[in-house]
Amino acid sequence: MDEERPLPDHPPECYACGTGNPASLPLKFREVGDRVVTELTFGPTQTGAPAFAHGGSIATMLDDTIGTLLVAKLEQAGVTAKLETNYKRPVMLNEPMRIEGWIERREGRKVWSRAELRDLEGELFSYAIGLFVLVEAEHFLQEVGPAELWLERRRRGDPGLGR
Repeated sequence: MDEERPLPDHPPECYACGTGNPASLPLKFREVGDRVVTELTFGPTQTGAPAFAHGGSIATMLDDTIGTLLVAKLEQAGVTAKLETNYKRPVMLNEPMRIEGWIERREGRKVWSRAELRDLEGELFSYAIGLFVLVEAEHFLQEVGPAELWLERRRRGDPGLGR
C-alpha cells in the first residue's frame, strides 16, 4: 500500500478550500503514491439545483485538486490553461465524496492532468482533464503573501502540514 503524506493547507482565503472563506470546502489534501487525494462533502454554499451541488463548484474542486497535484508532485505551481469538465451523474449535497488527481504527461512547462470525483463506493460522478502551465511562485506574488509561505513550508517538509 502506498504511503500517505498530508499536504499543507492552502491560503485561508482560497475560494476552493481556504479555511477562512465561508464559501469554500475545507479540503485536506494528501499524497498517495503518484496521486493527490481528498475527501469532501458539498454543502449549502455549493448548491446548484435544490439538493444538488453546482457544476461550477464541482469544477472548482477538480481544478484545485490538479493545482495541488502540481505543487505536490513537481514542486512547482501551475496555472490552468484549459479545464474540460465532464459530468456523469448529479452530485447530491451532504454525500461524502473523494477526488483523486494525477499527472498524465508533461512536455516542458505544459502538464496534462486528470482529476476524478467519485463516491466512497468508487462510482464516477465527474472528471476533469486539464492542461496546466508551470510558473514560478513569483507569478502569484505581487507582494509577499500566503502562497509564498505555503510553498516554503512545502519545500521544508514542514511536519505541521494539516490539522
